Amino acid sequence: MNIDSYFSENLAGMRLKLAEAAQRHEIAQADADELRNRIIASEQRREAITAARLNGTSNAEEANEFVALGGDLEVLREMHAESKAAAIKLDPTTERQQVAQAEKDLREHVNAASYEALFSRTREIEALLLKSLAATFTAGKAVGKRTVGDAFSLTPALRSVITHNHLPGV
Repeated sequence: MNIDSYFSENLAGMRLKLAEAAQRHEIAQADADELRNRIIASEQRREAITAARLNGTSNAEEANEFVALGGDLEVLREMHAESKAAAIKLDPTTERQQVAQAEKDLREHVNAASYEALFSRTREIEALLLKSLAATFTAGKAVGKRTVGDAFSLTPALRSVITHNHLPGV
């Protein structure tokens, strides 16, 4: 495996792990939400029974249901707390961080590879320039040029790079 494949495959693997973790978290969260909805429905039913009792329209069956709902609510609240804690533990924060790091690593690798390729090409061009300057100087000597500077004068931009370490326009 080459280095490019390593970074790309690492990122793909991290994204897959994130998708799987996010799915597990969503399922756990949906379970907790369902329990919360059952709690709300049970509380609403108890409130309706209480309202009926206060209005004098309640019956014995509702009284039994009221008592049973109290027990149900206790169990549902415990189950909800456990389910919510399980969902929190499954939060894919770590996987998100790993994906972000893998994306950063890939970007840095691509940037470094681009730089290295441009640097290498610039060195090739520099070698060609030096060969060309040597040929220009040799040809210049035949017409009376005594120095490389006489045979080939630098442009202001190239002189600025060489003497001041400044690249005009950048």
